[in-house]
Amino acid sequence: MKYILFSLLFFQSLLSNSQSNASMQSQNHDLQVSLGYYGDVFFIPGFKMGIEKSVLSWVKTKPNKTKFKSIRIGADFIYYRNKDHHHGFILAPSISYKRIRENGKFIQFKLSPGLHRSFVDGLTYEVENARLIKQKMGVGQNSFFGSVSIIGGRRLNDRISYYIEFGLNGRYPFNNALYKGMHTSLGLQYSLN
Repeated sequence: MKYILFSLLFFQSLLSNSQSNASMQSQNHDLQVSLGYYGDVFFIPGFKMGIEKSVLSWVKTKPNKTKFKSIRIGADFIYYRNKDHHHGFILAPSISYKRIRENGKFIQFKLSPGLHRSFVDGLTYEVENARLIKQKMGVGQNSFFGSVSIIGGRRLNDRISYYIEFGLNGRYPFNNALYKGMHTSLGLQYSLN
């Protein structure tokens, strides 16, 4: 829990510092929400909801080319289910760099530290006083979750974009060890302003 609190405070300070800096060229504080399929280790199904905001943006112009670039902060809520094994929740604040071409194609690089909580499927029991056996609900574990992702997509119009995400992630401690994995996501982004 302390990781999430620290991450949120860090990103809030980034947001307030970037808004007070008047020397930046152009700041486009667009707010986007996203919803999509999340595949833990590619094929373990889940869903992903997110929100992100541009805290710093600028335009780079070359002959016959204009690119819109931004630094963004956000957070993702992820749920997935590994059938007959466990299901998990992930809450991951993020910081990212996004580049959009004039034709609407974009690429984004995202770093997300967060919290992972897993719950064991099936019945679990605990022994009390060496005699009494009781069923225990909600058995699982908390772990630190970190991921690095690359996201590509295209704007469909001024408000809606689709995206495809590939990433590497790690969880520690996950069954008392470092768990290394991959994830994918496919979904839509909607701009609120």
